[in-house]
Amino acid sequence: MIRTIIVDDEPNAVKLIENALTKHMDNIRVVAKAYSLHEAEAIINASDFDLLLLDIDLVDGTGFDLLEKIENKNFSLIFITAYNQHAIKAFKYSAVDYLLKPLNIRELIAAIDKISQRKKETGFEIDAIQSLLANLQSIHPNKLAVNAQSETVFVDVKDVVRLESYGNYTKVFFNDKSHIVSSKTLGEYENMLREDSFFRCHYSHMINIHYVKKYMRKDGLALILKDGSVIPVSTRRKDEFERFVKRFTL
Repeated sequence: MIRTIIVDDEPNAVKLIENALTKHMDNIRVVAKAYSLHEAEAIINASDFDLLLLDIDLVDGTGFDLLEKIENKNFSLIFITAYNQHAIKAFKYSAVDYLLKPLNIRELIAAIDKISQRKKETGFEIDAIQSLLANLQSIHPNKLAVNAQSETVFVDVKDVVRLESYGNYTKVFFNDKSHIVSSKTLGEYENMLREDSFFRCHYSHMINIHYVKKYMRKDGLALILKDGSVIPVSTRRKDEFERFVKRFTL
């Protein structure tokens, strides 16, 4: 049984969520409800529970403020939010689940099912929440959750040298010469990372510009990285890549 706390400053929203869970999920029990940050803090610190459904915008603060006040973060978390570009980017980097308002009940059920399936990952929830809070402090998130086959690894974005397509998976290479095979596609990483220092220079390759040592234009376009990797630049991405490089050129 998943013991659940719902926090939202709109009573109708809390009632909608509770009714949906009661109707569609036999493994959920709502143990508490709160309608403000102050009320939620007291309830959470005094309760034994598994899942927190948390609205971002509360009457006396934000859901992020609430998380900062809670010492024991060993619970699963799903944020419920109106659209917020910076927050959503932080969610994606950190692997914290979020749902947009107006709430879609099917998406809520799917998110809870996903949480149930990953319960075997020791420490995942704590790491995910800490990663989220760290990323929210920066314009560009600095922690990235890499979903491997049997675990989720939280890494520093600056340590990622390059990414390489591996069928429906992606190899993520780091500056210590190690790599992880992620269950996400390269396209998914492109959507997450393209606003930062990463560029998809080829259908199968994405690089961190900070690790590029040379850009070779003769005998085919290629990048020489600091770890010795030779990465092709496709002809159709050449002009866009050269515009991208100018952002980092003195």
